[in-house]
Amino acid sequence: MKKNKLHIRNIFLLVLVSIVILFKISESSMLNYCSVPPFLTTAVSPNILFVIDKSGSMSWAAYYRTWSSTNNISEIGTYNPDTIYEGYFIPDRIYKNVSGIWKETSDSENCTIHRNTIYTGYGGDYNYYTYYWVEGTCSGNKLNFARMTRIDLLRWAVTGGRPTGCGSFTDKDCDPDLKCIGNTCVLETHPMYKSNWNWTEEYVEVPKWRINGILQIFEKEENRPRFGALFYSSGIYSDKIYIGDYPNGNDADPDHPYTYLKRAINYVDPGGGTGTAPAMWEAYDYFKQSNDHYYSNGFSLREGTYKDPNYFCDYRRQNCKPVPCAKNFVILASDGQWNYGGGGPNWTCSIQTGIRKLLS
Repeated sequence: MKKNKLHIRNIFLLVLVSIVILFKISESSMLNYCSVPPFLTTAVSPNILFVIDKSGSMSWAAYYRTWSSTNNISEIGTYNPDTIYEGYFIPDRIYKNVSGIWKETSDSENCTIHRNTIYTGYGGDYNYYTYYWVEGTCSGNKLNFARMTRIDLLRWAVTGGRPTGCGSFTDKDCDPDLKCIGNTCVLETHPMYKSNWNWTEEYVEVPKWRINGILQIFEKEENRPRFGALFYSSGIYSDKIYIGDYPNGNDADPDHPYTYLKRAINYVDPGGGTGTAPAMWEAYDYFKQSNDHYYSNGFSLREGTYKDPNYFCDYRRQNCKPVPCAKNFVILASDGQWNYGGGGPNWTCSIQTGIRKLLS
């Protein structure tokens, strides 16, 4: 039987790849040519800013409803053997837990999927809390279904996955390409409840070729994009990556062009509300180089420097040259459950709430 494959973008990523923020160059002399910095030998790379949702719901299960209004399996969801569930675990391989790490095995599958549902009494869509966990020798497909969270899928798709030992925003152990130097790599999932309501991560040993996210793919390109990242929950997260892979405005790595972006995405953990509007307006301000909205923890702006994505600088943030023809893109990575934003900000589901008054 042909299996249905659940692509990541169909699970939780609201990826708006072409919310393009293009600004008209005011000086007519800049319209007809592109100034390429001397340290670039190829065509001008695009600027891409990830706007990443780190709200609490990104810690929920990726393939079933963690919170529900009823205890009905039709609402919560259940494992379907005819569906391929992607994630850290290779779906068609069999895994055995060896001293706390899931490793591939030649043993036959003998797996039980457990479902625990607790009545919370919170009301509405939060009346019941559900989690799945597995026991025995299990397929990667079942492990992905039961234990992958939304933030795990984001990490797997973009960075290749979070390695063990990731301890800070700029910790090199958060980059799987630097941490894992052998033929295998141990990845760590975001904690979920397991038996007896204990929070626990899952650890899985994967072959190094499995570490192949968007950033690993683009790293190999000669004319690779310049990436940055803004994280948000109820508000804008204080740590960020300036376009050019400058972590909080510090130097980039000349030998590993996306390492700080990988480290940041793998380190930042979910929590809080979903303030998508402040984050998107902050992205607007960043590319425009004008602080029109005055949100806390926004980008530091300064035209003509590494803080301006329309200038290309070297890894030390020096020798900056204007590149007015570089195209600017924003990619919003979110589970889409927006509940906070606008001018103020406040509890709202509209990006315009309070903004017109704020700008008037």
